[in-house]
Amino acid sequence: MTYNKDKFKISYFYLIGLFYSGQGYSLGSLVLLFPIYMLNELDASSRSEAVTIAAIMVIPWYVKFLFGLITDNFPMLDMRRKPYLLIATISSLIGWSTIYLHDEISLLFVFSGFMISLGSALGDTVMDGQTIEITPERFAGRLQGINWGSRGLGLGAAGYVSSNIVDMYSWGTFFLIVGSVGVVITLLAMLLPEYNIQNKVVSDGISLLFKLKLILMDIKDILSKADPLLKINYFLFSGFSLSIVLQITLIMETEFGYSFREIGITALIYAIGSFLGSILNGVITDRNDNLIRYSVLNVAYSISIIYGITFVYVRNEILELIFFFILGIFGGAFEAYQLKIIQKESKEPYESTIFAIFTGISNIGQFAMGGILLVFIADFFQIPLLMSMQLLLITLLISYFFIYKFKFSKEIEN
Repeated sequence: MTYNKDKFKISYFYLIGLFYSGQGYSLGSLVLLFPIYMLNELDASSRSEAVTIAAIMVIPWYVKFLFGLITDNFPMLDMRRKPYLLIATISSLIGWSTIYLHDEISLLFVFSGFMISLGSALGDTVMDGQTIEITPERFAGRLQGINWGSRGLGLGAAGYVSSNIVDMYSWGTFFLIVGSVGVVITLLAMLLPEYNIQNKVVSDGISLLFKLKLILMDIKDILSKADPLLKINYFLFSGFSLSIVLQITLIMETEFGYSFREIGITALIYAIGSFLGSILNGVITDRNDNLIRYSVLNVAYSISIIYGITFVYVRNEILELIFFFILGIFGGAFEAYQLKIIQKESKEPYESTIFAIFTGISNIGQFAMGGILLVFIADFFQIPLLMSMQLLLITLLISYFFIYKFKFSKEIEN
């Protein structure tokens, strides 16, 4: 069946939202609860060690461009997307079915986590490319709002549902349920139509290596036309500015002393805020995207981060819930805006590859840089995470400078 964007159905958004919410639940459980699992059940010696191991497990999310390169240019069974979704399903199944077999932190334990991340990162890359292909550009903001908003709801479910599963049953039950969700949603994603774009530089008459060389040259040519260094730095520092997501459950347990049930409720409130912020930002920026709106978003997100310092000195459960809700709203909106910029930079026929390059850079900033550095600073200087989190104000300002240079300054000139 031949598909074009004129055939897009609004009902596809429901399936897209279902996929990303399930993925958010699966990946969120890995990112949010694994550090706690390693601290409480295995032999992790500190928060820094637990977060570092979790960051190693998600390495596939840093190199998503490799998956994009493969799925964009090397079809299987005359399809560019669905066979790779099946591979992602198998990888996730291997990871989730073996992760609970380890009773200590070891290479095999890290490998199981790596396989989980490989499946989710590959599935995410395929879906990113596929949804960009089938969605008209007029829905770009809404698509990325649904993308991150649904993932945020899944993240909240990871905090609320999964923490209650652990509290009421066991970690083994948790791994079984989360793994099942990760596998099922990847299979459901195969119901979306596939948009067949023939790669103009790939020909069956040339060698594989020469094909790859031509593809890379073509991608380099596309990226080099529009301020690549400015964009790379923007995605790196804006990703760093979103690393608070990795610290949330650690703040709740190690600094606020929350039980698993309390962690779940608070994480759900954060996720609802993230969902609302993502969707509202998508609708608003689809109608009118300008420097003033983006500046207001940055100021609001900065204020929500600063608000966290309050709880270093004063504890109040209601105010803490408000804090996480507000942080979710503006963090979700900020993430959705970043994804919208990435979508607009992802050109045919390399949607998955270019989208994965920029999201991979953002993930490096979020997981490998911010995720580890904030916890390391807090542990090294013996200060609360809510204090080290203020470093994000600097990275927000840096990312603002870069997006102004490559986007808003040109729009003002025009």
